[in-house]
Amino acid sequence: MDYLCNKFRPRDTDIILATYPRSGTTWLQNALHLLRHKKKLESNILDSIPFLILPQFDSDKKLKPEFEAIPPPRILKTHLAWDIVPKNDKCKYIYCYRNPKDVFVSMYHHTIASHGFGYDGSISDFWDLYLKGEVEYGSWFDHVIGWWQQKDNPNMYLLSYEDLQTNFKDKIEEIAAFTGLELTEELYELIAEECSFKTMKSNKFVEKIFTPKPGENSAHIRKGTVGGWKEVLTADQNKVIDEMIESRLKGLSIRDKLVFEL
Repeated sequence: MDYLCNKFRPRDTDIILATYPRSGTTWLQNALHLLRHKKKLESNILDSIPFLILPQFDSDKKLKPEFEAIPPPRILKTHLAWDIVPKNDKCKYIYCYRNPKDVFVSMYHHTIASHGFGYDGSISDFWDLYLKGEVEYGSWFDHVIGWWQQKDNPNMYLLSYEDLQTNFKDKIEEIAAFTGLELTEELYELIAEECSFKTMKSNKFVEKIFTPKPGENSAHIRKGTVGGWKEVLTADQNKVIDEMIESRLKGLSIRDKLVFEL
């Protein structure tokens, strides 16, 4: 991790897609792949858009040759916080955030079903861990605040998961303009179809990035909705996180941009 955070330097032409987990990452990866390559996925989505984690580096702590060989503009995915993400003043950063209530629900289901986490606790226990920031990639609040504070950076484009749900075409057009990737009406129609919930859920090249526990039937793409937290959080839990939102996001413009139901 020290090498990745302190020594790996993105190219000037790189596009880095960053999110807190369960915030529309794969959705945007697919859209960016289509914008960049103008065709459907033909292999695992991580072959097209590498995940900046240690397994992508070889024994010499260099990005593996197949990823170094990706012609520009190269798109990279990360869940790292802003203060430790690899920096380059010339590359482009896209950050997508999602309301913390739906993130919690999605993260719990992902964690309980995933082979890699080994978590088998209750949702109540996971709630306590989530609020304390003792989950993968730490506190939602710390993560989102860190990236949001870069909103005036000209090489930063911020959007929300809920924006994509309600204004998908506008957001894809804005991303194309920000990255300099060509977008035609024909290509947009392909993106809209390939990035639909139904298509993505059945796309083997998307689902390959998730390894469920033995016997689990859970999928990487679960529901893709806004407001599912209302079926899960108790009144007391909702009150607690509302108070945290007011306290932690006080004075930040992102507070009024959070959308909890559509």
